[in-house]
Amino acid sequence: MFASGTTSYTASVPFTTTSLTAMPTVADATASVTVNGVAVTSGNASGAIALAVGSNTITTVVTAQDGTTTSTYTATVTRSAASGNNQLGALSLSSGTLAPVFASGTTGYTASVGNATTSLTVTPTVADATASVTVNGVATTSGNASGAIALNVGSNTITVTVTAQNGTPLSYTVTVTRAGSSNADLSALSLSSGTLAPVFAAGTTSYTASVSNATTSLTVTPTVAAGTSSVTVNGVATTSGNASGAIALNVGSNTLTTVVTAQDGTTTKTYTVTVTRAASSNAELSALSLSSGTLSPVFAAGTTGYVASIAAGTSSLTVTPTAAAGTSSITVNGVAVTSGAVSGAIAMNPGSNTVTIVVTAQNGATKSYTVTITRALPSSDADLSALSLSSGTLAPAFAAGTTSYTASVGNATTSLTVTPTVADATASVTVNGVATTSGNASGAIALAVGANTVTTVVTAQDGTTTKTYTVTVTRAGSGDANLSALALSGGSISPAFAPSTTGYTMLIAAATTSITVTPTVNEPNAAVTVNGVAVASGNASGAIAMNTGANTVTVVVTAQNGTTKTYTVTVTRAVSSNNDLGALLLSSGTLSPVFSAAQQNYTATVPDSSITVTPTVADGSASVMVNGVATPSGNASAPIALNVGNNVVTVQVTAQSGSTKNYTVTVMRSRPTTATGISPTGGGTVNASLSGPAGCGFDQANFIPRTGGAGSPPSGGTAGYVFPQGLFDVIVGGCPNGAAVTITLTYPLPFPSGAVYMKYGPTPGQGAPHWYPFPGATITGNTVTLVLTDGGLGDDDLALNGAIPDPGGVALAAASTGIPTLSRWGVLLLSLMLAAIAVLWTGAPSREQLVLIARTSEVSLKRRYRDEDRQTED
Repeated sequence: MFASGTTSYTASVPFTTTSLTAMPTVADATASVTVNGVAVTSGNASGAIALAVGSNTITTVVTAQDGTTTSTYTATVTRSAASGNNQLGALSLSSGTLAPVFASGTTGYTASVGNATTSLTVTPTVADATASVTVNGVATTSGNASGAIALNVGSNTITVTVTAQNGTPLSYTVTVTRAGSSNADLSALSLSSGTLAPVFAAGTTSYTASVSNATTSLTVTPTVAAGTSSVTVNGVATTSGNASGAIALNVGSNTLTTVVTAQDGTTTKTYTVTVTRAASSNAELSALSLSSGTLSPVFAAGTTGYVASIAAGTSSLTVTPTAAAGTSSITVNGVAVTSGAVSGAIAMNPGSNTVTIVVTAQNGATKSYTVTITRALPSSDADLSALSLSSGTLAPAFAAGTTSYTASVGNATTSLTVTPTVADATASVTVNGVATTSGNASGAIALAVGANTVTTVVTAQDGTTTKTYTVTVTRAGSGDANLSALALSGGSISPAFAPSTTGYTMLIAAATTSITVTPTVNEPNAAVTVNGVAVASGNASGAIAMNTGANTVTVVVTAQNGTTKTYTVTVTRAVSSNNDLGALLLSSGTLSPVFSAAQQNYTATVPDSSITVTPTVADGSASVMVNGVATPSGNASAPIALNVGNNVVTVQVTAQSGSTKNYTVTVMRSRPTTATGISPTGGGTVNASLSGPAGCGFDQANFIPRTGGAGSPPSGGTAGYVFPQGLFDVIVGGCPNGAAVTITLTYPLPFPSGAVYMKYGPTPGQGAPHWYPFPGATITGNTVTLVLTDGGLGDDDLALNGAIPDPGGVALAAASTGIPTLSRWGVLLLSLMLAAIAVLWTGAPSREQLVLIARTSEVSLKRRYRDEDRQTED
C-alpha cells in the first residue's frame, strides 16, 4: 500500500505483461514529477514502460517548487518467465486404443484398427493452457478432435507436437496399424482356347481342358473377387480381368497355375488347369534341295523319288530337307538333320549315288524320299592357258608347253603377284604352294635381292595329273647408302641432320668422358659402322672415349650393292674447371664437420704419430696433392708424421683448367698416457701408464741404460748401486702449471726389499744435476708408482710450466740384489742426509719433524742391528 513516507516498492506481473504505465500524483500541486527521467503530469499515466523478464526498476522523482528539494520513489517490477510446459494432459483416438495407456511423460504409442477403418481423428489436450498443439502439422484446438486422418493398410505414423509458451516443442507419436483384406478368391477364370471342366466356381481349384495340335499357345484371364488382391499366372503377375501373356503348349499335358494373394499378404489360393495338346501326324517335306545339281522332277511333297547330275569335280554335297510340320524329325542317310538346316557332307563317288531322306511325324508315322545322284568322270587336263607377273616380263613369251621362265625387276620392287589361268576350268592351281583362283592374282610374293624362284603347280580334275611352271625373278640390289637419322649422346650435332649433309660438329661438357652414336640407315639392307665398329641400325654404338679438345667420329654406311657413304662428326670436349673433392678420408680419426665438397676446413683428433690421407677428386680429370706431394685420386697418401699438438695437412686439387682449390685438415695429436718398452738391462717388457689432469701425457717415455745410451746421465755418482732394469727417461707435457701426475711402471720381475728409486737432476738446494733418492716413489713387487709435481722435487726444470722431465730408475745395493750394506753409523748418516734434503726443499723443520726424523733413524738402526744379529747367528 502506498504511503508518502515509503519510497521503495515491489510488484509482480505475469509473462504476458510486456509493459505498464506509472501514475504519480504529487502532494503539492506546485511540485513536478518524472518517471524514469520522463516528465509526467501529476495524476496522469506515464508512457508505456517495457518490461524484461525478471527484475525491472521504475524510478519516480518529485521536485518541489523550490527546485532543489527532491524525493525519489522506486518500484521494482518482476515479470515472470514464459511457461516451459510442453506436455499433453490427455490424448485419445476416434478408433483403436492407445498402448500403453496415456501418460504425459510417455511420447510413443501404438494402436490397431480393422481393415474397414479408413480414417480416424485425434483429440489432444495440453497440460498448460498457454501451450499450442498440432496434429500431423495441422493446428488443433486443445481438447478438440483433429481433422480426419486417412489410414493406409499397414503402419501409419501420427505426430502430435505441443509447443510451450516459451517456444519449446515436444512431439508424441502414435503408430496406427490398419489390417489388410484376407479375400484370396477368384470370381471368374477363362482360357483363350479350350473349355474348363468342370465349369468354374470360386470354391473349385482344379480344372482340365483339351486343345488341338494346331494350338501352340493360349492365354488365361483370371478375375479376383476382391479388388485389393493380386494374381499371377505361371508366376507372372497379371492384371485382374485381363488375359495373361501367351503360354506355350507342348504336345501332351501342360499345367497352368493361377495364384491369388489377398491384401494381407499372407492369405493365398491356387487354381490349376491341366491343358492337353494333341500330337501332329504330318510326315511330309515342304522343301528339298541339294548343294550341287538340280532335282528332277521339281520337288513336290507328294513325290518321293528324284534324280540329279553333278560334275566330276564335285566330290561331296549336302542336302537341305524342310519338314512341313515343325514337330516332325528328319534323317538323311540315317543321320538326324534339323529341318531347314544343311546336312553333313555326303561323299559322291563317280557314277550313281543314292541319298535317302526319312521324315517321322510327331505321332510316329514316317515317309521316305530318295534322290539318285550321278557324278561325271574327272578330267586330266593340267595345262595353263596364260601366265603373267605384276612386275617384269616373262622370257621366253608364255606358251602352255613351256614350263621354265625368267624375269628381272628393279630394287624398288619388293614383291609381285602371279596370275595363272588354267586351260580346263575343273583344274586347280597353287602359286608357291598357296591355292590361287584361276585368272586371279596370287597373294603378294616377297622378293629378296638376287634370284627368287616362283613355282606354279596345276592339278587336273582327276587329282593325279599335275604340271609345274617355274619363273626365276631376279631383283636388283639397293644403292641407297644414306642415313635417315644420326644422334649422339651428350649433345646436339650442328647443323641439324640431313641425309645429304656428311660433316657435323658437336660440343660436349668437360664431364662427358665418352659418348655413343646412334645411326639409322635409310634402306634397311644397308650396313653401318661407327669408327670402324659395326653397329645395328637404330641402336647406340659402344661408348667412345672423348679426349679434351677435338675428337673425330666416323660413320660409314655401305649400301646393299656395295656403295659407301661417310659421315663425320667433330666432337669438341670442353676443359673441366671442377677442382672439388668428392671424398676425403683419414686413416685415423674423424673429420669435423662431416665432409662436403663445399667445406674446405676440417679438424680431427688422433692418438697416432702419423696418418695417411685419401683424397678422391669429384672430376676424374683433376689432380691432387697432399702436403705438396702428388697423390692418385682415391689412394692413400704417404704417411704424414704428426707432432704432439696441432698439425696442418693441406690437400690441393688442380682442375683440368689449372684452377686450384685447397682443403685443410688441422690434426690434433693427443699426448699418449701409456708407453711400452724393453728393459735395457734386465730383459722383458716394461709398461708405463700416466694419470693426471686432462691434457697431461707422455712427450717422451724411453727405457734407457744407466750409461752409454741416448739420454743416459753421465757415468759416476752412483757408487755402490746398480740399476737392474736400467732407467726410465720420461718427459710429461701438456699439464696445467703446478699439476701433479701419477706414473705407474710395471716391470717383468719383482724387486727385492730394500730397493730405492734414484733420480738424476737438479734439486732446489743444488742446481747442478746429481743423483738422489726420490721420496715420491713407492716400490711394491714389480710395480713402481711415481708421484710427480710440476715445479716440485723430481721435476728437472724446477719450473711451473706444465712440463715435467724426470729421468730415474730402481737402484739396488751393488753387492747383492738388495740395498747396499751400510754400517750402523752409515744408516744413521743416510737418515740425516734425507732429513737435510727435506730441509733444503721445505725450509727449516719444525720440532715435531726433527723428532719424527730422529725416531725414524732410531727405528731403522734397530731394524738394521736386528738383521745383522740374525745373520751372525746363522
